[in-house]
Amino acid sequence: MAILHAAEDKVAYCERFGIKIQPGEWHAMTFRQFVMDNGEGKGQLAMRALEEMEVGASFGAAYDAINKSPLESRHASTQTHVDHLMPGSTMGKRAARGEPCRASLARLNFFEYMPRLIRHVLYHNNEEIITLPTIEMRRDGVEPTRRGVVEWMVANGYTTSAPTDLQALRIRCLPRLQACIQPDGIHLYDPTYSGKRIIRQLVYSSDWLQRSGSLARSRRWTLEAHINPSDLSRIWVNLGGLKCMSLKSPDPDLKELTLMDWLTISGDDRLRLFLDKANKVQEGVDAVASLKRVIKVANKERNAEIKATGTKPTRSELKRERRSNTVLERVAMTGIPTGSKHTRPHAESHAKEDWGTEPTMQPAGLGLDLMQAIRASRKQ
Repeated sequence: MAILHAAEDKVAYCERFGIKIQPGEWHAMTFRQFVMDNGEGKGQLAMRALEEMEVGASFGAAYDAINKSPLESRHASTQTHVDHLMPGSTMGKRAARGEPCRASLARLNFFEYMPRLIRHVLYHNNEEIITLPTIEMRRDGVEPTRRGVVEWMVANGYTTSAPTDLQALRIRCLPRLQACIQPDGIHLYDPTYSGKRIIRQLVYSSDWLQRSGSLARSRRWTLEAHINPSDLSRIWVNLGGLKCMSLKSPDPDLKELTLMDWLTISGDDRLRLFLDKANKVQEGVDAVASLKRVIKVANKERNAEIKATGTKPTRSELKRERRSNTVLERVAMTGIPTGSKHTRPHAESHAKEDWGTEPTMQPAGLGLDLMQAIRASRKQ
């Protein structure tokens, strides 16, 4: 990820977090030699990427902290100026007894933290005054900043950026997730789940995918998707060449989350839905019990009425006046009176208007009111 990030354009990267820069303020470069740690740098994925890029790497000696002190001190300086100023920072220390939980003090999310880190990097590159390392730089009047030194070295051939195909670099460096194509787009599988569980609301598509006909297949088919875990807005898939797919979501805040953030939120949602199953079962039991009580009361009232009249209602009596009852129910529900079939609207009478007097408006017939509609339906 660090190799890919160094090679990608920083203008678009900073613009994503609301910061506008010029290309020279943060150079995008691919190096011939990388200084790497003995941990992740010696992993199979990193070594394969370096081999395919045909570049080299140097590693610090194991258990030799003195030789790695410049890098470690640089990390400590960045943490002092950025990370340790954030609410909830542990300051690199364990919590003392009685100290409040640092996680409860955290207030900023990833999208609120990154602009502060970017501004520190821009200050580190463009404004912080450094000591020029060579006499030649002093003689040429190089600006005593890291940006000035790098631009002078590039101009004089001391360093160069190797030409790199970013598409191929993304394939080598970006993490791979299992995905599947469905009629609405490309879905990603949850990498934290042992089986195949789709990550909800992460659906990707593009105009090319819509035109290709791949979405019209009757059965889903799986493929690999390359994704930046810090940027959910797009993925890359190999479909006749590397294609970029954009996130389909009406929620703009979803694009500001990291993959781990969204997996955590989705896990919490699944837990709440699981715990809510007991409430659903209880609600169903209460509904059935309530219905039984109402039916029991209704049966008592029916039996009492039959006992009072001495006869049970026949089937024809039960079906009698169903249409008129439907009309009454419609009137009661809508509040709109319904006239009889034989009712005809009367023509409005227009009064003559005298010269110089304002015309008088006669209210038009509004039809039958609610009580008239009920009486008319009973007479039918």
